[in-house]
Amino acid sequence: MMVSLRTAALLGLLMVWGLGCGPKKLSGPIEIDNGIPFDLQVPVEMSGADYYIVSGTKGEEQDVQSGDSVLRGTSLRAYVQFYPEAGSPVDFDVLVNNMELQMHEESDTLRLRGSADTSLINGDQIWRFRDQAEKEIALFVLPPVGLLDTIGPLQGLDERGGIVRGDTAFTLRWQPGAGGAIRIEWETEDTYIARDAQDFAGAYVIPAAVMANLQGKGTVRVTRYRTVTSEFDGKKILAMRLSQRSYDVNVR
Repeated sequence: MMVSLRTAALLGLLMVWGLGCGPKKLSGPIEIDNGIPFDLQVPVEMSGADYYIVSGTKGEEQDVQSGDSVLRGTSLRAYVQFYPEAGSPVDFDVLVNNMELQMHEESDTLRLRGSADTSLINGDQIWRFRDQAEKEIALFVLPPVGLLDTIGPLQGLDERGGIVRGDTAFTLRWQPGAGGAIRIEWETEDTYIARDAQDFAGAYVIPAAVMANLQGKGTVRVTRYRTVTSEFDGKKILAMRLSQRSYDVNVR
């Protein structure tokens, strides 16, 4: 693979390159942890392409000190991942907004480390592939989706012990945003439901009969997403841009 091979034998590899092997890029000695994080859940199956990109933000509630006060706010982090379909070669570098993705451990998955870089969070993302001579062989734009800021009534739920009533219908609410679909997932130890909602509606009702099956501790995940396809050299790229929030809940 063109990108980021980890090895402890750095000098040995440099000597081999001098003898005519193709150039490779190093991410450092093997003892350096290269477990690059990726903290997003893909809401729908991605298939039918040669290469896949998942790029998005995860919002989390955090306490922020402001003078003598502690304010509750939303922190956004960006995550990016690229991976090939089995058998598709990755003999090129992958960059987004001029930042190069690195290999995750010894896999064929490339990632950026979690970042608060606003160029990844807001606005278009410019994706580039470069060959071994650092010549650009592909360029395409991945447009944004509206960020999920707050999800009512889950915002601040941890301050109330995460407790949600299970004997009545439950209504999720969000600020509508252009250019995306909404996927709602609710998962407990032994139950999983997934529902698709209309983004423009700004709300979705989970009936009481369904809530009764979600008793106990679980996780609610809400995702706004869009997919874009592109091609280069006869190969298909399927890219997803998303914004995601998740909450720990306890249905009683």
